[in-house]
This record gives sequence, C-alpha cells and structure tokens, in this order.
Amino acid sequence: MYGPAAYLVDLLEFLKDTPRETIRAISALDVLFARRPDIQHLKLNCANANVALP
Repeated sequence: MYGPAAYLVDLLEFLKDTPRETIRAISALDVLFARRPDIQHLKLNCANANVALP
C-alpha cells in the first residue's frame, strides 16, 4: 500500500507504541482516538483515497 493510506497506517502503528507521559498508562493512539474517533473507522480504499477536498 502506498500514498496517504500507507502514511496513516504507519502513523497509527507509531502512535500505538508511543506512551503518553502521564500517570495513566495510555498510548498516544488512545489520545488521538479520543479526539478523533472517526479515524479508526475510515475505510482505506481507492474510492476514499481519491476524493478531492476543498
């Protein structure tokens, strides 16, 4: 997989292994999903990857 979808997958994998510096042991990925829960439900297919944004 190449392009924006591959970048997103790599970023999510990186954040999964990056702890947040607080007392609670939650990952940076947990923080991202708390702020943007829609990201974990994005379909990484050609139709979504080729949509032009304004």
